[in-house]
This record gives sequence, structure tokens and C-alpha cells, in this order.
Amino acid sequence: MRAVSFEAAGEVAVRELPEPVAGPGEALVAPRYVGLCGTDLELLEGTMPYFAEGAAWYPLQPGHEVAGVVVEAPEGAPGPGTPVLLNPIAGCGACDACRAGWVAQCPRLRTIGVRDGMPGGAAELLAIPAANLLELPAGLSPRDAVLAEPGVTALAAIRSAGVRAGMRALVVGAGTLGAIAAQILRHEGAEVDVLIVEPERRPFVESLGARAVERAQPRGYDVVLEFAGAAAAVRAAIDAVVPGGTVALAGVQPGPVDGVDVNAIVLSGLTVCGVTLPSDFPAMLELLASGAVAVDPLLERVYALEEAADAYARLSDQTRERPKLMLRVGDD
Repeated sequence: MRAVSFEAAGEVAVRELPEPVAGPGEALVAPRYVGLCGTDLELLEGTMPYFAEGAAWYPLQPGHEVAGVVVEAPEGAPGPGTPVLLNPIAGCGACDACRAGWVAQCPRLRTIGVRDGMPGGAAELLAIPAANLLELPAGLSPRDAVLAEPGVTALAAIRSAGVRAGMRALVVGAGTLGAIAAQILRHEGAEVDVLIVEPERRPFVESLGARAVERAQPRGYDVVLEFAGAAAAVRAAIDAVVPGGTVALAGVQPGPVDGVDVNAIVLSGLTVCGVTLPSDFPAMLELLASGAVAVDPLLERVYALEEAADAYARLSDQTRERPKLMLRVGDD
């Protein structure tokens, strides 16, 4: 089978590899679409901390935002021919964290296409635990379903912030997560501003039905959702929320954030919550199926598997008008 391989830092190849064999409790899936994101770029460039921890190594088969079709599955799982999304996170299922529903905190956590040598979906076939298959709602295409993987983080941030209709919401970060969050917030009945750094991002934000602002109104928002993963974004989020409001932080920072005014949090009675690796994929899939979240405004281009090197090169270009890129594997 053909599969994308990160051979070493900065080296992308499409290789012929042996077809995987499903083990006990596993299913075989034929991926159709694979979303590309910043995690893939960190893996390709070798800057992902997992390398230093010994949890990632080359060669690496990427692809953790994956939708496809079941080829083979054990009894009780979606059967052959069923369109599915893959939940990329696999815990041991037996530890305290897994039993409590916090799979992301499992000490033996594996993630397809990311860590512990678990192959990703940028391939013609993939073996994956059958428990990680999510059947797509009727009418939702595998291409659009791919957005559910990043989308669950945006949805979790909104839920953590307790968003209600009529609230004033600020989204910090106009990438894929921010764009999805802006659409969900509008669907929930909130008034939505998106903080932008580059003025040329304004048309993209406005295409989502949100208002682009280059400066956030101090203490002007009931909730602020931060997806940028930059220290300045955290400081801006705290400055923008009203006393008693909520800030949801979903951006992963490269290190500790200096300059955060803790007194502003304490004396204003703010709630600050972290958001990580949520799991309500069914709800996110329904938002996509209903049209509450549209994919086309976010998607710049779909590349063929053979064009993987070009796709990852484009992923590194931060001047893209639209944030999302995908690989197409095989026929729809």
C-alpha cells in the first residue's frame, strides 16, 4: 500500500509499505481524507516535544485527522462499507484516568500518526482499535467529517466557558479552531468577534459571519476563547473579559507565559479553564452534518496522496488565506 512517511526532519516521502493486519479488537479502515494541522508540521520539523521524551521517532507515518470507510471490523463495530471518523486517541482502557473518562491523561496514551509509533491515516489502509470508529451521520461526507477532529476542541472550549445565547464572545486566533468556534458560537446565538493580528484576515473572518477586530475592547466580553497558542493571546484574553467572566484556554504554549496579571484574575473574579483532548465527537459531527459549521470557507485545497510533499510545504506557509489543507487518499 502507499503511505506518507516522514523519513527524517523535513523529509516527506510516499512509500510502498506492507498492508496492515487487524489484530484482536481492531478494524481495518481505508482512509479517504486526512486533515493537516500544526501538529503535523511540528512532527515533520522535529520540534514536537514528544521526540525529546522518546514518544515519537522517525520514520513516522502521519495523519491524525482521518475519515474513511471500514474494510474489516469485529462484531459490534461499524461494518464494512460504513463511512467513519477515527478518534485518534487510544488509552489503555484500564487505568483510573480511562475509567473516569479522561483518556487523554492515560499514562499509556497512544495517538495515531503522532506518538508511540502508532501509524497515522495518511495511507491506503490503517489498523485501529474498533472502539475508535465513529459512524458518520447520514449525508455527511468523509471530507467534511475530517473537521470534527479539530472541531471537538473548539466545542469543548465553548462548553467550558458556559456560552449562552446573547453573550458577547471573543475568539482569539483565526485559524481552524477559531474559525470553527466562531461558527458554533453564532449557532448558539452569541455575538462573535474574532481578534486578528493581520488586517488581511478580515475577509476570511467576515465570511464566517463574525466581526474581525484588531483591538479587543477591554473588559468587553462575557467569554473569551483562546486558540492562538501565543503568550500575547493569553494576556489579551484576560484583558478582554468582563469581571466575573470566563476565559477558556485551548492554545498549547511553547513554554510558561510571562506577564500574566494574576491579580486581574483574582480581583475580577475570573474563571480561567484549560481545554485538552475532548471526546464529544458525535455532537461535533452533528454540527457539521446540520450545516451549523461549514467546511468550504476554511478549506484552501485538497491534495492527492502523491502530492504530500507539496501539501506539507504549503502547510508551513502562514500567509494562507484559508487555514485548512487536506490529503485525499483513494476514491470517495
